[in-house]
Amino acid sequence: MLLEYYKARGQLYVCVLRQNDLDIVPLGPIAQVRGSSGAAVPAVEIPARPEFVGAVGEQLHGATLMHLRQLYDVLIAPVRDRLHARHLVIVPHDLLHFLPFHALFDGERYLIDDFSVSFAPSASVYRCAGQSSRAPAAAR
Repeated sequence: MLLEYYKARGQLYVCVLRQNDLDIVPLGPIAQVRGSSGAAVPAVEIPARPEFVGAVGEQLHGATLMHLRQLYDVLIAPVRDRLHARHLVIVPHDLLHFLPFHALFDGERYLIDDFSVSFAPSASVYRCAGQSSRAPAAAR
């Protein structure tokens, strides 16, 4: 299953592509992901287990989980009921290239707990790469 994100006129959308089906789902203003400062969301690093890094680590860990939850709510939750596959191919757009989709958190589980996740630069490139790997050796 392929999820291709894109923005148009300040709005964020995701195309959910299954074998014989395509849904385009509006996700809302890109500002929900960009943050109130208007700056791109930095890559998120999950700190070491909180019990090993003390109170500051616990605060960082809690803040990171909250941020990952907010991103999950915007990027995955609106289409979660359509994700009937074991593997997701994510095609990010713009600032979404900096996000660790596999670490997005629904409050109980990370995305990687339910799906294997890989990334592609575009749906077209992903399709071409898949076709060339299935082509007979003589045709390459």
